[in-house]
Amino acid sequence: EKHFFPTCPGAAIVWFSGSLGRGKEENIDRKRMGAPSAHGQRNKGHKPGRRAATGAREKHKEAKEEIYGEHRKPIKVISGAGRRAERANRSRQFRDANRAETLQNRRGSRKPPKVVAILGLNEDADLVEFIGDILNTAEIAECGTILTALTSGSTWPVTIQVNHGQSLSLLIVPPDVPLAALEIIKVADLLLLLISVSGRVESLLPENGELSASAARAPCLLHKDIELLPSLSTTTPVLQAQGLPPIICALRGLNALTVKKKCIVRKITRDSVRNAFNVTADHVKLYPADTANELREFVRQVCEHRCSQPQWRSARAYVLTERFNLFPESAPPTNSYIKDDHTVSIQVEGYVRGSALSANQLVHLPGIGDFPIAKITAVSAPITNQFSGFAKQNDNASYDHFRDAITHIPDPNHRVIALRENIPDLHSNEQTWPTDEDLALSVGQRISVSDTVYDREGHLCNSQGNAVVHSDRGGESLRDKNVKTTSLGSATLSDHGTIQIKTTCCASEWAAEKDELLFPDEMETPLLTPARERFARYRGLKSFRSSRWDPKEQLPVEYSRLFTFENFRRATRQTLTREQKFIAAGVGDFVRVVVEGVPRVAAMALFMGKNIDQNLAAQCKIHSPGGFIGIGGVGPIWNGWCGGAGPIVLSSLLQHESKLTVMHYSVVKAPSYGLPLRSKTPLWFHVGFRRERASPIFSADGSGDKHKFERFLPQGQRTIATVYGPVTYPPAPVLGFKEEVSAAGITAHLVFSGGVQKSDPDRIILKRIILTGVPFKTHKCKAVVRQMFFNPGDVRWFQPLELWTKCGLRGKIKEAVGTHGHMKCVFNGVIQQRDTVCINLYKRVYPKFPVD
Repeated sequence: EKHFFPTCPGAAIVWFSGSLGRGKEENIDRKRMGAPSAHGQRNKGHKPGRRAATGAREKHKEAKEEIYGEHRKPIKVISGAGRRAERANRSRQFRDANRAETLQNRRGSRKPPKVVAILGLNEDADLVEFIGDILNTAEIAECGTILTALTSGSTWPVTIQVNHGQSLSLLIVPPDVPLAALEIIKVADLLLLLISVSGRVESLLPENGELSASAARAPCLLHKDIELLPSLSTTTPVLQAQGLPPIICALRGLNALTVKKKCIVRKITRDSVRNAFNVTADHVKLYPADTANELREFVRQVCEHRCSQPQWRSARAYVLTERFNLFPESAPPTNSYIKDDHTVSIQVEGYVRGSALSANQLVHLPGIGDFPIAKITAVSAPITNQFSGFAKQNDNASYDHFRDAITHIPDPNHRVIALRENIPDLHSNEQTWPTDEDLALSVGQRISVSDTVYDREGHLCNSQGNAVVHSDRGGESLRDKNVKTTSLGSATLSDHGTIQIKTTCCASEWAAEKDELLFPDEMETPLLTPARERFARYRGLKSFRSSRWDPKEQLPVEYSRLFTFENFRRATRQTLTREQKFIAAGVGDFVRVVVEGVPRVAAMALFMGKNIDQNLAAQCKIHSPGGFIGIGGVGPIWNGWCGGAGPIVLSSLLQHESKLTVMHYSVVKAPSYGLPLRSKTPLWFHVGFRRERASPIFSADGSGDKHKFERFLPQGQRTIATVYGPVTYPPAPVLGFKEEVSAAGITAHLVFSGGVQKSDPDRIILKRIILTGVPFKTHKCKAVVRQMFFNPGDVRWFQPLELWTKCGLRGKIKEAVGTHGHMKCVFNGVIQQRDTVCINLYKRVYPKFPVD
């Protein structure tokens, strides 16, 4: 007879035969296997662990070898001093191998100059004096010329070479231009903060140089002692949303303080930086920068500080523009740069960063689109201490110190073709529209009639020469033969009129958001229009969580222009881990990238800041069907502005990142933006290095297959913003800006920030409306409800739907009463006269597709 006893995990299965008596052999087997006793008791064996004797450990190994058999490789056992020497020798071999590999990587690779962003925090901080002291300490010639190039307001980096062969690319962060500061932080490896601790801070310290007990317990209250620049109040939230690099603070004037006050000032300064930028203490390093020795040590710390790039930046190749040039491909017929659509070739020079740059890839021009590379030339880096931001772009003499080395030309068999939209065949019956017979056979829960122009807010539509304003809240229609529509883009208004219009719009948005918070999703049934026609595209659901909704049903015609993934997560993993098998310009090479076929007006707006009016930009006709721009490029509809400022970053695209799809971003509303933000509001999206304009819709971030539509972006909770946009593989930061055009120029306000979540056109977003009624007569569980519908036909149409009340009851419609829309209802409990009867209707909504 065979018996089996489960053993511990990892042990072998042992079979044995014989009776379960109390003999000696059975006791030996029980001790060896840990088997239960005769009456079923199972005792846990003792495990001595590391305190076991040497003999016990050897017996354990011998038993394991007997169980696994002779095929197991014998373990080499070394005891005594020989075993200790073997471990030390093995550790030394590993250490020597790692050191040799590291040295080999350093010798075989060239690092680009470290990008250092310099920002002054308070008014007492003198950037010109500090940078001059740094240049003198590093023994750099032509300090005056370099200072002029840095402080002249130019957005081009200045590359200098300091001691020990280290190179630094310096950029001054403008505190009053948030978009320019954002572009600098995107490429910065290190953020250098200049803080002057003399003067105002010293006067606020106690005379004895010691903190009180309450101040020592709450050091965060001391950040108000250092007054930051007023313009940083709008720039700091933008930098925090993007993500800050490691921070090094230079303290000026620290030597003028006593020894007791130095520690207090350092503590106050660290708390001030932590509160201003919302970073941890280990993210901030403080160093004095007064004397020559301190400045020399400060420069050494900046050069040797380890900087790790984020994954979204290291996965893509990018070039920080140090020089550029524009070459016209055809002569324009007129001298005006607005009324022609000719193209130019862009020549950009800079160091390759992130990953290797191939000529077969596409590159993104911020705010314009994606273009193929015509040629990449690896040239010799500028001469020592030769800066780039001060040279003229059209000066041919500035290129004499370059020496052509290697030229990369796209391979026709492997180059990526720029493609943004699919051009559908509208006559191929990809989407069918229900006929009158289908509508007649459809049930009340599945209605598919065109919803025309109705939406949550009022819209203006012309009917027989009269203007009819339809409102979802009231349902009444106002007729006025003298109503006129005025386009704010073409009308010329005075400053007083513009302020009055803005105030009125803000007041209406505030009222709509407050109404949405008090009565979420509630809507009044129109009085003159039948509800079955007004809400024809809506349907009822038995359960929002478990009821099925087909994601391929009645898709809009815009979906035929999109691309989708079979498995987006798998595609992301394969794309980010794929090794490049083609020859490319390596990281650290100084290259000259040539991009052809760029529209001239867009190129001048990007590189020279010559923005034009939106109506004039539409006359340029640089955008063609299919998303094509210029010659061989693709991109969104250009509106005359590139959506940013500051330095220009030419970034490469991964596989399929130029194709249009439905992108979902996980965002949170910015605390600094207090105005209401309605869905489908046009915004500028900064997704990594990409800048593009889109109109998002907001929805709840849930775990089900259906998600509730949000009419306004809620404050303080994570929300999903869905847009029609190009593919972007996560992780990547996402920032949303709302532009405002005024007489002073174009400004942008940060409205939300977050990250890329996924690409999924099948994600179902449902807009919910709630129709309400009040009990007219009640008797226990029965009631007559009115003011939900106004004709008996609507009552019979919506009769299959379930009712619910705000007091928690459930019910259904029995029948219509009279001719004014009253209906008999029955509930699962006693209904009160003060209760409100509700009914839910849903329809699927989609983002707004960009149109001319």
